[in-house]
Amino acid sequence: MNKNLRMLGALPVMLLGVLGAANASANYLAFMPPTPFSPATGPANDPVNLGLFFTITSSLTVDALGFYDIPDLTVGETVTLYTSTGTALTSVFVPLTATLEDGYFMESITPYVLTPGEYAVSAFIGNNPWEYGNPPATGAGITYVGPNYDYSSSVAFPSGGVGSPAGAYYGPTFDVSTSQGVPEPGASIMVAAGIGLLGFTRAIRAFALKR
Repeated sequence: MNKNLRMLGALPVMLLGVLGAANASANYLAFMPPTPFSPATGPANDPVNLGLFFTITSSLTVDALGFYDIPDLTVGETVTLYTSTGTALTSVFVPLTATLEDGYFMESITPYVLTPGEYAVSAFIGNNPWEYGNPPATGAGITYVGPNYDYSSSVAFPSGGVGSPAGAYYGPTFDVSTSQGVPEPGASIMVAAGIGLLGFTRAIRAFALKR
């Protein structure tokens, strides 16, 4: 009888654990190199801002900015999210000691919510070399529009006039934060059932101990 009671008491905990696992999901990068990938390399020591323009149709939460790891990098880069008209939304310096994620150096930021519309993400490369290749693979909910640039000795909005989706710079990206542990309506019902079951098993245990 006591063994059965222990098993009943564990059921709500097991149920909530399964729900937590079902609702946790991994983040994903906005832009990544396509497969196969054979980029051309741009020159070092020629400071430039390299931007990728994109649209989204539903809100996305950005929790990290980053740039592509290529050979012969000498310094970190500043990565900035802009509106399509050049208003800076959030920015961070990404050092070469930042976490590598799928070939990109990524630096966390205070989460920023992008609402539906068109935006740009840009990396100021300083004296680093850079790469250019085919259009990127994109994360869920993101449509690539095209590249642009601005030759400058400091961070600036990329508005040099390319704007064609024929290729892309590698280059900036950002990390999209997905929902973590937010139950759907059906899951909420299961949580309530688990709480009810917990109360029920406690009542059974109390009754058995009195006997």
